[in-house]
Amino acid sequence: MWARSTLLGPSGCGKTTLILLLSGRMSAAVSVFNSVGETVALTETRYRRKLGFVPQDDVLHSDLTVRENLEYSAHLKLPRSTSHTERHMVVDEALCTLGMSDMQDRLTGSVEENGAVPGWCWGAAIHRQEWG
Repeated sequence: MWARSTLLGPSGCGKTTLILLLSGRMSAAVSVFNSVGETVALTETRYRRKLGFVPQDDVLHSDLTVRENLEYSAHLKLPRSTSHTERHMVVDEALCTLGMSDMQDRLTGSVEENGAVPGWCWGAAIHRQEWG
C-alpha cells in the first residue's frame, strides 16, 4: 500500500525538527501515542521501518534513467529477502503511481540535457507502508 503525506507550515515552525525526530536523525526524549493509545518511543524499530525521509534537495544519479534510479532506491530500501521479480513489480507500481511510466528510460539530469526528466518530478521514495 502506498501512502503519501505532506507537512506544511511557515518558516521556523519546526517542520524540519519534526522530520528529523521522526526519522531518527535527531534524538530526544520524545514519545507519541499510536493509533490504539499506547505510548511508544519514536526510536522503536517497528516505527522507524515505516518512516521515510525525502530530503529537500534531489538525491538522484543524473547518469541513470528514471527506472534505474527507482531500482537503485528499491535495492537499498526494500528488505534483502525481496526477490528480483518483487522488486521489479514495486518499481513498476511506483512508475505507474507517479505517472512516469512513459519517462522510465529517460535520464534524470536537467531538462537541458537531452530532454531528460527534471528533478522536481520526484516526490516519492520506494517505501511500502504497512501500518496496522
